[in-house]
Amino acid sequence: TLGAGIFDVDELLEAFGLAEAFEEFLAGCLVERLVEPAGLDRFGQPGTFGRDLDVIVFSEYTAEHQSALQASELAGDYPNRIDRTDRYAGGIAVWSRQPVNIGEHPDTYNHSLDVSVDGPDGNIRVVAMHVPTPLISFEGWQSDLATAARIGSDATSPTLVVGDLNASYWHPDFRELLDAGLVDAHIAHGKGFSASWPTDQIVPAFVRLD
Repeated sequence: TLGAGIFDVDELLEAFGLAEAFEEFLAGCLVERLVEPAGLDRFGQPGTFGRDLDVIVFSEYTAEHQSALQASELAGDYPNRIDRTDRYAGGIAVWSRQPVNIGEHPDTYNHSLDVSVDGPDGNIRVVAMHVPTPLISFEGWQSDLATAARIGSDATSPTLVVGDLNASYWHPDFRELLDAGLVDAHIAHGKGFSASWPTDQIVPAFVRLD
């Protein structure tokens, strides 16, 4: 198996005590626990989540994030890195413990990465995406989700689509990904009805955005 995770960069920087350099907090982290440097999760309990992953995908990846993360202790654990920085939410990066080969550049609204990672039983395709919110570009949102569905239906080898898709199971466009052969990791782990959004409002999280 290959352990992979998606992180909103600012939450990870906060977990490693690097957030003071940034003035705003970007919500939308798709990970439930981040490990503190002392080996404790955000609830103060022992944990290893975030330190035992083989591949990490960073969304909303800027040049400032790149500089801070490459100077952190995390960089030593993930020597194989492909970064695509951009302002605001457009950047993305894939960090891996194992060698990574980059494939074709997906035609998406934001930067995306299509890479091959050396897995224990052969190459594993990892497609890192950050689909725009439909409030910014409904056409881009639909087009990128359709691209992800095509990746699933055309897959001839183990394939992971990892990222911030700005969609939930209740969106028909998202369910087309499942019809195309992709499996929702939250549903597969019995957490399909858990909630992750919003995280920065008075209203508590009420929907799972994958």
